[in-house]
Amino acid sequence: MTEIHAPNLLFELLNCLDPVIPKPVSQAYRQGVTGVCVSGAGVPILARDIWAMFLPGLSALGLQGEMVSLAPATAVHTIRERLRYGVPVVLFSFSDFLTPQEAEPTDAITQEQETGYHWEEPSITRMGQVVGITQQGTLCWQEPHQEPRTASPEEICLLFSHALRVTRAVEKGGKRDNIRRALFRWVAFAAAFPERLPSDTTHDAPVLASAEAFLREIAGKQKSPIPLRWHYAADCFAEGWVLDALDWLREAALREIRLPNILMEILLSPSTDPLTDLQRRELIYLARAGHPALRALSAERLLLEIDRDDAYRTLQQLCYDPSYWVRAIARTLQDEP
Repeated sequence: MTEIHAPNLLFELLNCLDPVIPKPVSQAYRQGVTGVCVSGAGVPILARDIWAMFLPGLSALGLQGEMVSLAPATAVHTIRERLRYGVPVVLFSFSDFLTPQEAEPTDAITQEQETGYHWEEPSITRMGQVVGITQQGTLCWQEPHQEPRTASPEEICLLFSHALRVTRAVEKGGKRDNIRRALFRWVAFAAAFPERLPSDTTHDAPVLASAEAFLREIAGKQKSPIPLRWHYAADCFAEGWVLDALDWLREAALREIRLPNILMEILLSPSTDPLTDLQRRELIYLARAGHPALRALSAERLLLEIDRDDAYRTLQQLCYDPSYWVRAIARTLQDEP
Protein backbone atom coordinates (compact mmCIF):
# COMPACT_ATOMS: atom_id res chain seq x y z
CA MET A 1 0.00 0.00 0.00
CA THR A 2 1.46 3.36 -1.05
CA GLU A 3 2.01 5.97 1.62
CA ILE A 4 1.40 9.66 1.01
CA HIS A 5 4.36 11.82 1.90
CA ALA A 6 4.71 15.32 3.29
CA PRO A 7 4.52 18.17 2.59
CA ASN A 8 2.09 17.65 -0.30
CA LEU A 9 -0.61 15.95 1.74
CA LEU A 10 -0.81 18.53 4.52
CA PHE A 11 -0.47 21.45 2.12
CA GLU A 12 -3.28 19.98 0.02
CA LEU A 13 -5.38 19.38 3.12
CA LEU A 14 -5.10 23.05 4.06
CA ASN A 15 -6.05 24.02 0.52
CA CYS A 16 -9.16 21.84 0.76
CA LEU A 17 -10.24 23.73 3.87
CA ASP A 18 -9.59 27.15 2.37
CA PRO A 19 -13.33 27.96 1.91
CA VAL A 20 -13.94 27.84 5.68
CA ILE A 21 -10.70 29.41 6.96
CA PRO A 22 -11.09 33.12 7.81
CA LYS A 23 -9.71 35.16 4.91
CA PRO A 24 -7.66 37.66 6.98
CA VAL A 25 -5.51 34.79 8.26
CA SER A 26 -2.27 34.59 6.29
CA GLN A 27 -1.12 31.43 4.57
CA ALA A 28 2.01 31.39 6.75
CA TYR A 29 -0.05 31.51 9.95
CA ARG A 30 -2.32 28.70 8.74
CA GLN A 31 0.65 26.51 7.94
CA GLY A 32 2.41 27.31 11.19
CA VAL A 33 -0.38 26.60 13.67
CA THR A 34 -1.38 23.37 11.90
CA GLY A 35 2.22 22.19 11.70
CA VAL A 36 2.32 21.54 7.96
CA CYS A 37 5.84 23.01 7.79
CA VAL A 38 7.44 20.60 10.25
CA SER A 39 7.58 17.39 8.20
CA GLY A 40 10.01 16.78 5.37
CA ALA A 41 8.92 15.99 1.84
CA GLY A 42 10.19 12.42 1.78
CA VAL A 43 8.46 11.01 4.86
CA PRO A 44 5.06 9.39 5.41
CA ILE A 45 2.29 11.21 7.23
CA LEU A 46 0.95 9.26 10.20
CA ALA A 47 -2.67 9.26 11.26
CA ARG A 48 -1.51 10.60 14.62
CA ASP A 49 -0.03 13.65 12.91
CA ILE A 50 -3.57 14.67 12.03
CA TRP A 51 -4.87 14.08 15.57
CA ALA A 52 -1.93 15.50 17.51
CA MET A 53 -0.73 18.28 15.19
CA PHE A 54 -3.21 19.32 12.52
CA LEU A 55 -6.57 19.16 14.30
CA PRO A 56 -5.41 21.05 17.43
CA GLY A 57 -4.05 23.75 15.12
CA LEU A 58 -7.48 24.26 13.55
CA SER A 59 -8.75 25.71 16.84
CA ALA A 60 -6.38 28.65 16.29
CA LEU A 61 -8.24 29.29 13.03
CA GLY A 62 -11.68 29.27 14.61
CA LEU A 63 -12.41 25.75 13.39
CA GLN A 64 -12.98 22.35 14.94
CA GLY A 65 -12.09 19.15 13.14
CA GLU A 66 -13.33 15.65 13.79
CA MET A 67 -12.47 12.44 11.98
CA VAL A 68 -15.59 10.30 11.49
CA SER A 69 -15.86 6.71 10.28
CA LEU A 70 -17.58 6.14 6.96
CA ALA A 71 -20.30 3.57 6.41
CA PRO A 72 -22.43 3.16 3.24
CA ALA A 73 -25.65 3.74 5.18
CA THR A 74 -24.55 7.11 6.58
CA ALA A 75 -21.94 8.36 4.10
CA VAL A 76 -24.38 10.19 1.82
CA HIS A 77 -26.14 11.92 4.73
CA THR A 78 -22.87 12.98 6.33
CA ILE A 79 -21.41 14.31 3.10
CA ARG A 80 -24.61 15.97 1.86
CA GLU A 81 -24.96 17.86 5.14
CA ARG A 82 -21.42 19.23 4.88
CA LEU A 83 -21.75 20.21 1.23
CA ARG A 84 -25.04 21.98 1.88
CA TYR A 85 -23.24 24.41 4.17
CA GLY A 86 -20.33 24.87 1.79
CA VAL A 87 -17.94 22.89 3.98
CA PRO A 88 -15.44 20.70 2.10
CA VAL A 89 -15.39 16.97 2.84
CA VAL A 90 -11.93 15.38 2.88
CA LEU A 91 -11.64 11.59 2.79
CA PHE A 92 -8.82 9.40 4.13
CA SER A 93 -7.70 5.82 4.09
CA PHE A 94 -5.05 4.41 6.41
CA SER A 95 -2.53 1.60 6.38
CA ASP A 96 -4.03 -0.09 9.42
CA PHE A 97 -6.93 0.00 11.87
CA LEU A 98 -7.33 3.49 13.25
CA THR A 99 -8.02 4.13 16.92
CA PRO A 100 -10.43 7.09 16.95
CA GLN A 101 -8.53 9.27 19.42
CA GLU A 102 -4.96 10.33 20.10
CA ALA A 103 -5.15 9.49 23.81
CA GLU A 104 -6.37 5.93 24.23
CA PRO A 105 -8.37 4.91 27.33
CA THR A 106 -6.40 3.41 30.17
CA ASP A 107 -8.01 -0.01 29.83
CA ALA A 108 -6.95 -0.18 26.17
CA ILE A 109 -3.37 0.61 27.12
CA THR A 110 -3.45 -2.08 29.82
CA GLN A 111 -4.69 -4.60 27.30
CA GLU A 112 -1.85 -3.68 24.94
CA GLN A 113 0.62 -4.23 27.75
CA GLU A 114 -0.74 -7.73 28.25
CA THR A 115 -0.96 -8.74 24.60
CA GLY A 116 2.14 -7.00 23.23
CA TYR A 117 2.19 -3.48 21.86
CA HIS A 118 1.81 -2.90 18.12
CA TRP A 119 4.43 -0.23 17.53
CA GLU A 120 3.64 0.68 13.95
CA GLU A 121 1.48 3.80 13.79
CA PRO A 122 -1.00 3.79 10.87
CA SER A 123 -0.04 6.09 8.02
CA ILE A 124 -2.25 7.86 5.49
CA THR A 125 -2.34 5.95 2.23
CA ARG A 126 -4.96 7.93 0.30
CA MET A 127 -6.67 11.31 0.47
CA GLY A 128 -9.54 12.62 -1.61
CA GLN A 129 -12.14 15.36 -1.58
CA VAL A 130 -15.85 15.14 -2.33
CA VAL A 131 -16.76 17.93 -4.74
CA GLY A 132 -20.41 17.11 -5.39
CA ILE A 133 -23.28 14.71 -4.99
CA THR A 134 -26.06 13.81 -7.45
CA GLN A 135 -29.76 13.47 -6.68
CA GLN A 136 -29.32 9.72 -6.96
CA GLY A 137 -26.67 9.80 -4.23
CA THR A 138 -23.66 9.21 -6.45
CA LEU A 139 -20.58 11.03 -5.14
CA CYS A 140 -18.24 13.10 -7.28
CA TRP A 141 -14.75 13.12 -5.80
CA GLN A 142 -11.13 13.66 -6.74
CA GLU A 143 -7.62 13.09 -5.48
CA PRO A 144 -5.14 15.98 -5.42
CA HIS A 145 -4.23 17.12 -8.94
CA GLN A 146 -6.42 14.40 -10.50
CA GLU A 147 -9.57 14.64 -12.60
CA PRO A 148 -12.92 14.25 -10.76
CA ARG A 149 -14.59 10.86 -10.88
CA THR A 150 -17.83 9.38 -9.58
CA ALA A 151 -18.48 6.53 -7.18
CA SER A 152 -21.34 5.03 -5.23
CA PRO A 153 -21.34 5.30 -1.41
CA GLU A 154 -20.37 1.63 -1.23
CA GLU A 155 -17.39 2.21 -3.53
CA ILE A 156 -16.32 5.28 -1.54
CA CYS A 157 -16.35 3.25 1.67
CA LEU A 158 -14.11 0.65 0.03
CA LEU A 159 -11.63 3.36 -0.96
CA PHE A 160 -11.79 5.46 2.21
CA SER A 161 -12.48 4.67 5.87
CA HIS A 162 -12.82 8.17 7.37
CA ALA A 163 -13.95 11.68 6.56
CA LEU A 164 -12.76 14.92 8.16
CA ARG A 165 -15.76 16.87 9.45
CA VAL A 166 -14.95 20.55 10.02
CA THR A 167 -17.21 23.02 11.81
CA ARG A 168 -16.80 26.62 12.87
CA ALA A 169 -15.93 27.07 16.52
CA VAL A 170 -14.91 29.75 18.95
CA GLU A 171 -11.15 30.28 18.77
CA LYS A 172 -9.56 28.76 21.86
CA GLY A 173 -7.32 31.13 23.81
CA GLY A 174 -5.60 34.25 22.56
CA LYS A 175 -3.28 34.39 19.59
CA ARG A 176 -0.15 34.18 21.75
CA ASP A 177 -1.50 31.06 23.51
CA ASN A 178 -2.25 29.41 20.17
CA ILE A 179 1.23 30.21 18.89
CA ARG A 180 2.83 28.84 22.06
CA ARG A 181 0.84 25.59 21.81
CA ALA A 182 1.68 25.23 18.12
CA LEU A 183 5.41 25.67 18.69
CA PHE A 184 5.34 23.16 21.54
CA ARG A 185 3.83 20.70 19.09
CA TRP A 186 6.71 21.48 16.71
CA VAL A 187 9.41 20.73 19.28
CA ALA A 188 7.64 17.59 20.55
CA PHE A 189 7.37 16.28 16.99
CA ALA A 190 11.06 17.04 16.43
CA ALA A 191 12.02 15.16 19.59
CA ALA A 192 9.96 12.14 18.58
CA PHE A 193 10.78 12.03 14.87
CA PRO A 194 14.10 13.72 14.06
CA GLU A 195 14.32 11.55 10.95
CA ARG A 196 11.10 13.06 9.61
CA LEU A 197 12.19 16.69 9.81
CA PRO A 198 12.77 18.68 6.61
CA SER A 199 16.29 18.77 5.22
CA ASP A 200 18.24 21.52 3.47
CA THR A 201 17.58 20.00 0.04
CA THR A 202 15.72 21.74 -2.78
CA HIS A 203 12.86 19.29 -2.31
CA ASP A 204 12.18 20.69 1.16
CA ALA A 205 12.67 24.35 0.25
CA PRO A 206 8.90 25.13 0.32
CA VAL A 207 8.62 23.66 3.82
CA LEU A 208 11.57 25.65 5.14
CA ALA A 209 10.24 28.83 3.53
CA SER A 210 6.86 28.22 5.16
CA ALA A 211 8.41 27.74 8.60
CA GLU A 212 10.53 30.86 8.17
CA ALA A 213 7.55 32.97 7.06
CA PHE A 214 5.43 31.86 10.03
CA LEU A 215 8.14 32.68 12.55
CA ARG A 216 8.88 36.08 11.02
CA GLU A 217 5.19 36.92 11.05
CA ILE A 218 4.63 36.02 14.70
CA ALA A 219 7.87 37.70 15.81
CA GLY A 220 7.18 40.90 13.90
CA LYS A 221 9.36 43.76 15.09
CA GLN A 222 9.38 42.70 18.73
CA LYS A 223 12.77 42.61 20.43
CA SER A 224 11.85 40.88 23.68
CA PRO A 225 13.61 37.56 24.50
CA ILE A 226 10.96 35.17 23.11
CA PRO A 227 10.36 36.88 19.74
CA LEU A 228 14.11 37.33 19.34
CA ARG A 229 14.51 33.56 19.54
CA TRP A 230 11.76 33.16 16.95
CA HIS A 231 13.78 35.48 14.71
CA TYR A 232 16.92 33.41 15.29
CA ALA A 233 14.97 30.25 14.43
CA ALA A 234 13.64 31.89 11.25
CA ASP A 235 17.21 32.79 10.25
CA CYS A 236 18.22 29.15 10.74
CA PHE A 237 15.32 27.87 8.62
CA ALA A 238 16.36 30.33 5.91
CA GLU A 239 19.82 28.73 5.91
CA GLY A 240 18.48 25.17 6.08
CA TRP A 241 19.77 24.64 9.63
CA VAL A 242 16.67 22.84 10.87
CA LEU A 243 18.07 21.37 14.09
CA ASP A 244 19.51 24.73 15.14
CA ALA A 245 16.15 26.37 14.43
CA LEU A 246 14.34 23.86 16.60
CA ASP A 247 16.85 24.35 19.41
CA TRP A 248 15.94 28.05 19.43
CA LEU A 249 12.24 27.20 19.41
CA ARG A 250 12.66 24.74 22.26
CA GLU A 251 14.42 27.33 24.38
CA ALA A 252 11.79 29.95 23.57
CA ALA A 253 8.93 27.58 24.43
CA LEU A 254 10.43 26.53 27.75
CA ARG A 255 11.24 30.12 28.72
CA GLU A 256 7.73 31.27 27.89
CA ILE A 257 6.08 28.85 30.31
CA ARG A 258 8.64 29.76 32.98
CA LEU A 259 9.77 26.22 33.60
CA PRO A 260 11.75 25.88 36.85
CA ASN A 261 15.44 26.52 36.35
CA ILE A 262 16.50 23.00 37.23
CA LEU A 263 14.27 21.56 34.49
CA MET A 264 15.30 24.25 32.03
CA GLU A 265 18.94 23.35 32.57
CA ILE A 266 18.20 19.66 32.06
CA LEU A 267 16.12 20.01 28.89
CA LEU A 268 18.56 22.48 27.32
CA SER A 269 21.79 20.83 28.47
CA PRO A 270 24.14 19.11 26.00
CA SER A 271 23.42 15.43 25.58
CA THR A 272 26.93 14.60 26.77
CA ASP A 273 26.30 16.05 30.24
CA PRO A 274 25.32 13.34 32.78
CA LEU A 275 22.50 14.17 35.16
CA THR A 276 22.78 14.31 38.92
CA ASP A 277 20.46 12.13 40.99
CA LEU A 278 18.31 15.17 41.79
CA GLN A 279 18.08 16.23 38.15
CA ARG A 280 17.13 12.72 37.08
CA ARG A 281 14.38 12.49 39.73
CA GLU A 282 12.93 15.83 38.61
CA LEU A 283 13.05 14.74 35.00
CA ILE A 284 11.35 11.42 35.74
CA TYR A 285 8.55 13.24 37.53
CA LEU A 286 8.07 15.55 34.54
CA ALA A 287 8.15 12.60 32.13
CA ARG A 288 5.33 10.93 34.03
CA ALA A 289 3.13 13.89 34.95
CA GLY A 290 3.83 16.78 32.60
CA HIS A 291 2.13 18.13 29.49
CA PRO A 292 2.51 15.73 26.50
CA ALA A 293 5.14 17.95 24.86
CA LEU A 294 7.12 18.20 28.09
CA ARG A 295 6.83 14.43 28.58
CA ALA A 296 8.25 13.98 25.09
CA LEU A 297 11.22 16.26 25.77
CA SER A 298 11.82 14.54 29.10
CA ALA A 299 11.70 11.09 27.53
CA GLU A 300 14.19 12.21 24.89
CA ARG A 301 16.63 13.35 27.59
CA LEU A 302 16.10 10.18 29.65
CA LEU A 303 17.24 8.07 26.73
CA LEU A 304 20.74 9.30 27.53
CA GLU A 305 20.40 7.92 31.06
CA ILE A 306 19.25 4.37 30.29
CA ASP A 307 22.18 2.94 32.19
CA ARG A 308 20.33 4.09 35.34
CA ASP A 309 17.64 1.70 36.53
CA ASP A 310 15.09 4.39 37.41
CA ALA A 311 15.42 6.05 34.00
CA TYR A 312 15.20 2.72 32.19
CA ARG A 313 12.07 1.67 34.08
CA THR A 314 10.46 5.03 33.41
CA LEU A 315 11.09 4.71 29.68
CA GLN A 316 9.64 1.21 29.71
CA GLN A 317 6.45 2.61 31.22
CA LEU A 318 6.39 5.46 28.71
CA CYS A 319 6.24 2.92 25.89
CA TYR A 320 2.50 2.84 26.69
CA ASP A 321 2.01 6.58 27.19
CA PRO A 322 -1.20 8.08 25.71
CA SER A 323 0.84 10.51 23.61
CA TYR A 324 2.26 9.01 20.43
CA TRP A 325 5.18 11.44 20.60
CA VAL A 326 6.21 9.97 23.95
CA ARG A 327 5.63 6.41 22.76
CA ALA A 328 7.74 6.99 19.66
CA ILE A 329 10.66 8.19 21.80
CA ALA A 330 10.41 5.52 24.48
CA ARG A 331 10.07 2.66 22.03
CA THR A 332 13.60 3.33 20.74
CA LEU A 333 14.59 1.25 23.77
CA GLN A 334 13.61 -1.73 21.63
CA ASP A 335 16.43 -0.81 19.22
CA GLU A 336 19.08 -0.86 21.94
CA PRO A 337 21.53 -3.78 21.66
